[in-house]
Amino acid sequence: MAEFNTFVFLCVISALNFPKYGRINGAGQMARNFISEDDIEQALLQKLQHLHGFDVLICHTANPDDLNDGSGRTDKRDVILAERLREACARLNPQIPLTVITDVVAKLMDRRIALSPLKANQELDQFIRDGVPVTF
Repeated sequence: MAEFNTFVFLCVISALNFPKYGRINGAGQMARNFISEDDIEQALLQKLQHLHGFDVLICHTANPDDLNDGSGRTDKRDVILAERLREACARLNPQIPLTVITDVVAKLMDRRIALSPLKANQELDQFIRDGVPVTF
């Protein structure tokens, strides 16, 4: 049995430079600063792109049903870009046959509708942390 290697990219939010915004409260004083989710996302994308060579793909379309967003997804609910994942897995695991990699990608992309969201996330977390066991 071979181990299908995956990696986890950890990001320390405090290491990112975020713009801080404040708001004036009813007494005319500046309320505490906050960082929006979009601020975090944009800062992380910038770091990944500029410091680590990641490609950033903006997949927003005005019409939610429009799949022509450059991602290659067949469904907007897909959060994993299957073709990119397949290519990366093949590059990182050249000793594993492509048919096995295709099966692993399908296993990772399974919607797990029979599981509760908690169980589905736990299963994916285990795959990410421990790898996906394969035989070939």
